[in-house]
Amino acid sequence: MRATIGKDKNLEFGDVVSIASWTANARMVDKFGQGRVYIAGDAAHIHSPTGAQGLNSGIQDCFNLAWKLSLAHKYHAPRALLDSYTTERIPVISAMLNFTTELMRRALPQQGTTPGMVSPARRFDIRQFGINYRGSPIVLDERYESNAAGVDPYRDGHDGAARAGDRAPEAPGIVKFDYGGQATVSLYDLLDVVSHTVLVFGDSPATAVADVLRSIPAGVVKSVVVLPQGTDVSGDSESTGSILVVDREGYAYRHYHAKENELLIVVIRPDGYIGAAVKGDVELKGYFETILGRVEI
Repeated sequence: MRATIGKDKNLEFGDVVSIASWTANARMVDKFGQGRVYIAGDAAHIHSPTGAQGLNSGIQDCFNLAWKLSLAHKYHAPRALLDSYTTERIPVISAMLNFTTELMRRALPQQGTTPGMVSPARRFDIRQFGINYRGSPIVLDERYESNAAGVDPYRDGHDGAARAGDRAPEAPGIVKFDYGGQATVSLYDLLDVVSHTVLVFGDSPATAVADVLRSIPAGVVKSVVVLPQGTDVSGDSESTGSILVVDREGYAYRHYHAKENELLIVVIRPDGYIGAAVKGDVELKGYFETILGRVEI
């Protein structure tokens, strides 16, 4: 059998060795963990071939679970924190399965129907950068009212905000001061996958904020004081217990909607998502009590 593909391009098929019916499977579990067992990736959800998001979704599962499992394993956090793995990932995976199934039905229509086209813009909606956990019970945002019922888990950033539960925005052109020297880095250079990074926008952390940070077990959190564009840093300004940086190009203040004359504390989780955006020590302590249990100051 010969088929023509495009102009002057032929494709020849040999003998058919076997032929069978194919049925798409799109399934997911109703919770991602029970007792001491947690599942991720294909063990938790099965996608149709369309959309090609199965591997990406599985990796995101693991990123969401890993830092929580680490804290619980080290007895820094109660096991109840692990329940948020299901709470945060179920809406994301459910939305993904609905969308990839829609793509499949358009690309592989039922008998008697005509294939439909999916616009490039619509396909772009499934980018993993849009995932958010705004409706999660373990995120805290003092600047915006919670609206968990109306949250689309794939549409963060479309309202121009950087809310708790959103993927932390990048910010290039940051000057880091260290031991009398300085280097130009990006915000992501200051993050890691084993600790919460607390960004303090404004002057050095107030005593009460510093007390909260010191009360948290070593290795769980690190703080970064982000000074506004144009700030002159003297040589003796670095012994604050925090990483000291200047937002030279202004992207950090712009992307996180911080104001130069107002204190804003943004907590970035080890998985790269904003866990909290608060304005004082009481709210900061409240966030870490949600994650770690009781915080003694």
